[in-house]
Amino acid sequence: MSKAEIKTTPIDWTQYFQLVMKQHTLQRYQQDLHLDRLLTTRPRICIDAKGADWHILGKPSPTNSVFLHYQHTKKNKRLLTVSVNGQQKLIPWYEDQSIWDSCWSSFLNKFVILADNRLYTYDDEIITSDSMQRIEAVKPKRDKMEFLRCACSDETLFITYDERNSSIDEYNMSSWTIAHRHENIIKQNEIIISIAISEMNSNLIGMTILNERHNWHFELRDRSMLLISSVQLDNSEFNRRLISLSNSSMNWLIIHTGSAFFTILDETAQGKRMIQCAENIDLATYFAKENCIVVLTQKSKLNFFDL
Repeated sequence: MSKAEIKTTPIDWTQYFQLVMKQHTLQRYQQDLHLDRLLTTRPRICIDAKGADWHILGKPSPTNSVFLHYQHTKKNKRLLTVSVNGQQKLIPWYEDQSIWDSCWSSFLNKFVILADNRLYTYDDEIITSDSMQRIEAVKPKRDKMEFLRCACSDETLFITYDERNSSIDEYNMSSWTIAHRHENIIKQNEIIISIAISEMNSNLIGMTILNERHNWHFELRDRSMLLISSVQLDNSEFNRRLISLSNSSMNWLIIHTGSAFFTILDETAQGKRMIQCAENIDLATYFAKENCIVVLTQKSKLNFFDL
C-alpha cells in the first residue's frame, strides 16, 4: 500500500469558518468513535444479502433511522429500506432504470434516488403509489449521459456524472432548477466516483477521484467547489467510496473495496490513518444519530457495528 502524499492549498481556517458560517449553519455535534470495534468485536446484527451482482447503500434518514439498499442483477432489481435494528422492507421498483446512489434530504423529508438518467424522491411514510415520485425537471445535461452519485444538504443537491472530466450539477430542491453547473473542476482523465458532505460541517464537500491509470485521490472542497486540500491515496482497480462520520478527527471514511481497510481523514484532510476490519469490505453507510456503521462485506453480509 503506497504512502499518502498530502498537498494542501494554504488557507486561513479562522477566516474561512467566519465566512461560511454566514452562508450555512455549521454542524458541530460530535460522536465518540471506536472504529477498532470493526476488528475486535462481533457485529450487533448480521444480514445475509447474497444474490446480487452489485449493491448500493444510501445515506440513512435520521428521522426514521433507515437507509435504502439497492440490489442489482440482470434479471431483478430489488430496493429495500433497512432500519438501524436490521428490519427490512421491500419497495416496489418497476423501472427499467438502475439505481446508482441515494441520500436523505432533511429539506424534503424524503429520500432522493439517483438512477441512470432520472431522479426520484421516496417518502417512506406513505404506503401508496405516491410514495415514489419522478422529478421530471432533473435531466442529464446531454443525451446519452448517465448520472453516477449525489449528495444533498439544506436546499442543495449535487449530482455527478458517469463520465470523465464532467461537471457537478448543483440543484435548488425548492424549485428543482440548476443553481450552478461546476465545470472543469477535475482533470480530463479523471472521474468523480464518490461525493459526500461533511457530517461536522455542511460547508465542506469530500470527493474520491479516479484517473485512467487507476490512481485514486481525495479532494476537499467548499460549497463553491474551491479546492481546499488534495490527498493522494493508492492505485487500485477497485472503488474507493466515501462517507462522512460525526467526529472532527475522523470525519472522512474512505472504503477500500476489495480489502479489509478504511482510510480515515480528519475534517480538514490534514491527518490520515488506516483502520482494519475483520474481513474484506465492499461498501458502508453510517447512522449518525445512533453512531452505528453498517458494512457490506465481500461475502454479501450486512454487518452492523455500534461505535
